[in-house]
Amino acid sequence: MFLGRPRQEGWKAVVGSFESETLAAHLSGAAMKDRTGASRLFLARPIAVKASVTPGMARAGLARIHPLLASVAGVDRERGAGEIQLSITSKDGILPALEATTVTVSPVRLRLRKSELLRKVFEALKVPDKALLGSSVDVQVWLGKTVIDIRPRGRWALHRSDLLVMGKPGVHLALWGEIDPFSLATDATLAIPLSTLEDLSITRRGREGSPADKALAVRLSGQGQSLSVDWKSLSRQIALLVVEGSVDPQQMEQPSSWQSFAMGVIKGVLADPGSVAADAPPPHLPFPWQEAAATPGDRPRGSSE
Repeated sequence: MFLGRPRQEGWKAVVGSFESETLAAHLSGAAMKDRTGASRLFLARPIAVKASVTPGMARAGLARIHPLLASVAGVDRERGAGEIQLSITSKDGILPALEATTVTVSPVRLRLRKSELLRKVFEALKVPDKALLGSSVDVQVWLGKTVIDIRPRGRWALHRSDLLVMGKPGVHLALWGEIDPFSLATDATLAIPLSTLEDLSITRRGREGSPADKALAVRLSGQGQSLSVDWKSLSRQIALLVVEGSVDPQQMEQPSSWQSFAMGVIKGVLADPGSVAADAPPPHLPFPWQEAAATPGDRPRGSSE
């Protein structure tokens, strides 16, 4: 059974493995030449890859699929033997892909250097270093399932990728957008789920909490590790949520109330068109830190409950 079924005679079964000190790959499928004489591989299952993570690999490889992963310092060896696991396929199960090759990174715990971007995120959310799990130079994170579409031409597309910077409480971030694999030019969205603001006591938690697709969203752009964010926009959005949370909802429902009038004025001052609390793409659930917390004796230290 093939993901993309060969439709002609003359195909040959292909089963192969490659292993080195830092990389292992396994594939199975069928090879066949197309009308142009080029060989095509029909996959029986996605190609499975395990790769050891080094700072050099992070800069050369991981930065091409996720801007925050350029500063990877290592993998939690107790949870994955220091490896990142990938699966590679295409929309029709045939390689080389005509449209895009899809790479899926399995959930993994990592150590990230405190890049300038992360430091500014913590500063904007008023998260002290002592609240985060790690050292003075790095933090521990859970990276959720991450999917990247590698296009033959043009920028690669990063689907929504969630990560939790572990601490008390943890800081949940999400990222999606496009990355040029050669120049590392990035045009993406950095989102902070509203549930993170509630965990940090920046905003009030509702009776049922905020859904995972509600987040503050700001544009993330730049090249390599020189990434910029509109921090003023983020600050305005947070300020607006804080003000809204301080007003009695029943008073807001009365158009003639002074609170309703004042809120209208405040919104006019703080509103940031195009960057207000957004409906983010749906996440890949369940999050790995939630699964770990639900497993007896396997709760990641310092994670947010």
